[in-house]
Amino acid sequence: MAAPNTQSQGELLADYIAKHRRRFADNLSLAIDAGDVESIHDLRVASRRLTEPLKLLSRWTCRRKTRRILKSMRKTRDAFRRVRDLDVVLASIHEPQAAPPIGADDKAQLDEILSQARERAFIKARRVCQRINADDADDRIDDLVSQFTGSLTDEANADIETRVSNLVASWTQRLLEKDPRDPLTTDLHDTRLCAKRLRYSVELYRDIGSRQDDPRTTALASMQEILGHWNDQLVVASRITAVARRPDVLATHAGWAAKLLEIATTRLRSAEEDRPRIIAVWQGCHSILHSADATTDADHGAPDPEFSEPTPQGLGRTFP
Repeated sequence: MAAPNTQSQGELLADYIAKHRRRFADNLSLAIDAGDVESIHDLRVASRRLTEPLKLLSRWTCRRKTRRILKSMRKTRDAFRRVRDLDVVLASIHEPQAAPPIGADDKAQLDEILSQARERAFIKARRVCQRINADDADDRIDDLVSQFTGSLTDEANADIETRVSNLVASWTQRLLEKDPRDPLTTDLHDTRLCAKRLRYSVELYRDIGSRQDDPRTTALASMQEILGHWNDQLVVASRITAVARRPDVLATHAGWAAKLLEIATTRLRSAEEDRPRIIAVWQGCHSILHSADATTDADHGAPDPEFSEPTPQGLGRTFP
């Protein structure tokens, strides 16, 4: 039987930030040096996971410095977005089960165009990171954490858990507002982003309390996966359509452009076919969120207004 964790909530919060700070720094180095595909993805994830903990930390440190760090990480994340999108497209066209099948010559031609676009996007992203000194975020976060841990009080420790609980309640409300069964939720992008932010908040709540795994993390991971697939199909369709519409392609390779548009159309149909699957996964996720939310409300009361969004209209509606 494992010994109970005797760390305070503040110390656990500092550990959580340190863990993802290292992941961000390590993957940023690999991304800038070599354009590593997985590192680009992982640095973007790490920067998102750090957002809410750093906002929370700013209550006891320097808000101005925190805003600067968050702005730098956001710019870094945005700089690599196009690179990441092109990585998704390149991986997609090489999938064995890709439909419709892409001939070897067509695939090679498309791969060359996309790889060139990726290289240009990567060079631009690296320049952005160098201009904003993105790698300085590591040391700046470390300084904030040191400042925070050096002034921890019992009152701060109690406040941290309550505020993270309120953060989870706020993102739960926002996700329930974006119920994919609702006819008004035609665009699932907000649902995808809310599911992602809620999952990260739940994992933070779990880690600062030394809790066992929360059933919400598994449910939200499943939701995030199916919504990620839906989004990837849209990204692939958009990027391939952009290639097909290039004036040089239309003028000299009209037949090939038609094939590309056929591929894009198939991906759009795949995205639309994901909707029933998304709703099926959501059914179980919705039940778990409502059950957990009731427990959270009973334990901690109303969300802290500083971390909460206004209560969405229509929260708690049921759909067939």
